[in-house]
Amino acid sequence: MAKARRAEAAPGVRGRLFREATRHPALWVPAVAFPVLAGGAAVLRAWLLAQGVNAAVLEAAPPEALLPIVQGLVLAALAHAAFRYLGGAFSEMLAAEVKAALRTGLARALPHSPTTAPGTFAVLLQDAVERVDAFFRGYLPAVFEAAFVPLGVLLLVLTREPVSALVLFLTAPLIPLFMILIGSWAEGVTRRQWRALFALGAFFFEALKGLAVLRVLGAAGRTAARLRSLAEEHRIATLAVLRVAFLSALALELLATLSTAIVAVEVGLRLLYARLDYATAFFVLLLAPEFYAPLRNLGAQFHPAESAREAMARIAP
Repeated sequence: MAKARRAEAAPGVRGRLFREATRHPALWVPAVAFPVLAGGAAVLRAWLLAQGVNAAVLEAAPPEALLPIVQGLVLAALAHAAFRYLGGAFSEMLAAEVKAALRTGLARALPHSPTTAPGTFAVLLQDAVERVDAFFRGYLPAVFEAAFVPLGVLLLVLTREPVSALVLFLTAPLIPLFMILIGSWAEGVTRRQWRALFALGAFFFEALKGLAVLRVLGAAGRTAARLRSLAEEHRIATLAVLRVAFLSALALELLATLSTAIVAVEVGLRLLYARLDYATAFFVLLLAPEFYAPLRNLGAQFHPAESAREAMARIAP
């Protein structure tokens, strides 16, 4: 029953996080739009590079014919860098606005929550609110980028090279499938880490507040031992989260690399047997990393997002 309630609560917490973002449309719209535009600039850069190499190497085009392609490459690279920077800046401002609003709400709720320990409120104000930052700074832009950029790349490759598009289509679900498989495991270790953090924070705050009394009563030693025990529990829980994060990061990199290698082998063999022209083959090969990069980035943001959702559940249960 508890697991069922947690499964039902997760979408609700995620919805609250998205609603917090939509309260600042001037920030969240550019925060998710600029990464998508950066993906489009990367696709344009790949196309120009493929055309330029094909013209310079195979067609022996004169320098004046290559000049527009080089200029386009420079502009595409600058646009890609600018869109990445602007997306990061707006997502950072969005995270700052949301964190300020959450802290204000917690401060207003403090006088009306006499049953909540001051130590718990201190952990909420500092650690929990800071963990929410990862959702708006990393996960939210990654969701939109993973939703639009791979789809655009797939459609573009489909118009030029259907076989490679089929390979991309068949290998793309591997990363989301892996994220689903590790989801329940990551949720459990993240929840244990938060329980350990709240227990440690609350006990430390209460012990610090009553330190003089503990010394008078001779209980300082027992309190220190209890504090060490809670700190050890938090250390073990944190290491468990890190193990899951590092293992999933390794698996994501492996899946993305293997998928790119499959595309490279397929394109190389067809180019070798003259069933594909060089410009198209090179273009598809350049697009393969751009196709998997948003999915890999979304997978990398999965664990911080899980921590942010757990933090939001504690802030606004």
